[in-house]
Amino acid sequence: QYAYKCSDGYFVNIEGNGLDEYYSFGHTGEFEHYGIMADGQKDIHTTGKYTYNPQTHEIHVDEPRGWNLDIDVVFDGENTAVFDIKGRTNNQSSTIRVREIK
Repeated sequence: QYAYKCSDGYFVNIEGNGLDEYYSFGHTGEFEHYGIMADGQKDIHTTGKYTYNPQTHEIHVDEPRGWNLDIDVVFDGENTAVFDIKGRTNNQSSTIRVREIK
């Protein structure tokens, strides 16, 4: 994640200010959402299993605590997309811009 959509409807860039968040979707169906601490170590927020539907461009995340997410993916470039994350609470739900890291 390098930007989030604010209540005024525009994206706020958080790149390089220590607030970046990462989403990792492994080929084995494993999911991680994490940040990077000042010492370079991962600070894992959530993990779990996921499925991706290529027809609808939707990711469904099953999280062990039951805080499951549905993420609508809108690709807007070769390696960029907007994630519309729908959770069970307002704190879980957000719209963010993401970029693939290879």
